[in-house]
Amino acid sequence: MSRNKQNLSKVLWEAIDKLQGETDAWSFKDYVFAILFYRFLSINLINHVKSKYNIKYENLSDEESEKFRNEIINDKDFFIIPSNLFQNITKTRLDDEFLDVILDVVFKEIVLTSPHKLQDIFKIINTQSKLLGETNKARSEKLSGLLEAVNKLKYNSIEETEFDTFGYTYEFLLNMYNKNFSRKDGIYYTPNSLGTLAVNLVNNYVDNPKNVYDPTCGSGSLLLEYAKYNNKAEFFGQELSINSYGLCKMNMILHNIGNYHITNADTLLTYNKDEKEKYDLVLSNPPFGIKWNPDLIGKEDERFNNLPALPPKDKADYAFIYHVLYTLNQNGVALVIDSPGILSRIKEEALIRKDLVEKNVIDSVILMPRELFYRTKTGVCILVLRKNKKDKNILFVDATSQFTIEKGNKELSDDNINQILRLVSYRETIDSLTYLATPAEIEANEYNLAVNTYVKINKTIQKEQPKKSIGFLRTETVIHSFLLKDFMKETSNINPFIENNNITEIISNANLVKLEDVTLSIKCGLNRRNGFSFNEKNPYYYISSKEICNGSIIIRNDTKKIDKEALEKIKRVTKLEQGDILFTLSEKEIKTAIINEEECDYGMGESIYIIKPNLDKINPKYLRYILESNYFISQVNENTANSKILKINITKFRELLIPDIPLELQNKIATELEKLEKTNTELIRTLNNEIALIQRKYQFFRNRIFEQNKTIDD
Repeated sequence: MSRNKQNLSKVLWEAIDKLQGETDAWSFKDYVFAILFYRFLSINLINHVKSKYNIKYENLSDEESEKFRNEIINDKDFFIIPSNLFQNITKTRLDDEFLDVILDVVFKEIVLTSPHKLQDIFKIINTQSKLLGETNKARSEKLSGLLEAVNKLKYNSIEETEFDTFGYTYEFLLNMYNKNFSRKDGIYYTPNSLGTLAVNLVNNYVDNPKNVYDPTCGSGSLLLEYAKYNNKAEFFGQELSINSYGLCKMNMILHNIGNYHITNADTLLTYNKDEKEKYDLVLSNPPFGIKWNPDLIGKEDERFNNLPALPPKDKADYAFIYHVLYTLNQNGVALVIDSPGILSRIKEEALIRKDLVEKNVIDSVILMPRELFYRTKTGVCILVLRKNKKDKNILFVDATSQFTIEKGNKELSDDNINQILRLVSYRETIDSLTYLATPAEIEANEYNLAVNTYVKINKTIQKEQPKKSIGFLRTETVIHSFLLKDFMKETSNINPFIENNNITEIISNANLVKLEDVTLSIKCGLNRRNGFSFNEKNPYYYISSKEICNGSIIIRNDTKKIDKEALEKIKRVTKLEQGDILFTLSEKEIKTAIINEEECDYGMGESIYIIKPNLDKINPKYLRYILESNYFISQVNENTANSKILKINITKFRELLIPDIPLELQNKIATELEKLEKTNTELIRTLNNEIALIQRKYQFFRNRIFEQNKTIDD
């Protein structure tokens, strides 16, 4: 469990302790959510004002804040006067015997500033309810304790957390107090590592979808996970539980997801013909094995027309899957996280599985480790669904060994996720790991889709695997062949490109032009001598050569930071913008990066050359690869005057020569080299991970052997 989750769990225990008396604390869950949301909403506003105006909003008077009201509402869709901020209420009003009345007024004022987005959220609690106490003083004491507990959360903003805070909180409380809870009641919070895997899987099939949909969104975990990758899409969600619906809206607001539509409705009983093939990407973790009533489905409902069998009344899993397929467009991809039971159980569902196989919409079936979900041993499988498959085969993947154990909890590490992605991307049979089954084989197995039916698992090896292993005993023999296969795939793509187009010959015979002839400008950053200082509390980063790595800016723990005034001074000189190339020298190495951000709030040191390519003359990526080439380094070397490190002044730099070839050919070269660069980077990273893994294995067995010898000697 991460430190943030441990911190939140500790706070929840304390908050519950402050609230409960004779009443079960489960009754107070809405107060916990509302106060958590209130705190995060306040922090969100403070951070926004600090970032935009460089003002400490919490220190303003209510009168001074009014001049920002309209702009803040326009930016954030809500407004809180400084005296009503969570931080100021906890500083000044915790001992007020009328705190219950104060909070009631605060919440109503927040709702009034944002009637469309917040009206459903703060209405869930009544701070003057008899549930809290018979008197103002009694109610205020409980609310004061809750505010005090929530104030102890260590992270500053919900955007900084790596998980769905409200979903985790809901399940924490639900498991603690609802003793009859089971997975059949619904899954409210999808573990973030499982969500990360889901997002990476679908990214193999669909690029920059215009819309993303979760028909059983719970607290919004999967939508939030995808938003980390692409928050420019339009997000749609539907949720039956009014509590989870409220949590999802909280999450959308606090994670700054602007274009979202969350509805409170029963997905299976809500038919909307406008949703037919509407969505580019569907992500869903529906409740497992719940009951539904197909008798309530109307005759006009196309989702369930012309089916060989309706899903049974006591198991609605395939009803959700048919809904997903109805809403998925022809070029989209859907991913459903469900119970492995759906792959092989009961005769009625066998007819449905046959229907899905014959319609050729199942791309892959992945069996995941058990116990990935919080406080439950339930199993999990993943279905990847597509309507535009090029073959009729189905890939079965056994990923049950892919997990790490962190403080007693199973999680998916980056290595686990990457291993599963590799297995899926190769789409071929690998002994004990995957099986690519034909429709005839699936028919011969009576449409049983259980992964173990196709992937023959070596049970002996599995038993010998240490508990903390991430699967190396089963995979180390194939991992290096995977990497080699990756590398060879890329080189086989680029070699014919070079040979068929005579690239080397073309570049060798190309006219050489000065670097300044293909750029709009070349400038340097500023040194601190220009009148600014560094302070770790400042909000903006000051980039030097050490932050430039693998074509990108990589912020480090020791990256220096500057204030807004210094940033503006540097920006006036550099005029840094998206698409600019950064060039720097580091001893005997040249490093480059291309700026990808639309808003470039970076300060640049004087060791950085900022190059603005003339897009009519040169492809920025092509230019970047030239700048890193030995050809270019040899020119820089000629200007180093026998120095032990590479160095060149800006005047000489502008005069260095590059080959001038047609723009169309530049684009093709850049595309092929970018593919190879990505493979190379992944290869190095994965090999480093594998080396570390083998070292741990070596140390483990070495220590065990010598411990055994010591025992024998004793």
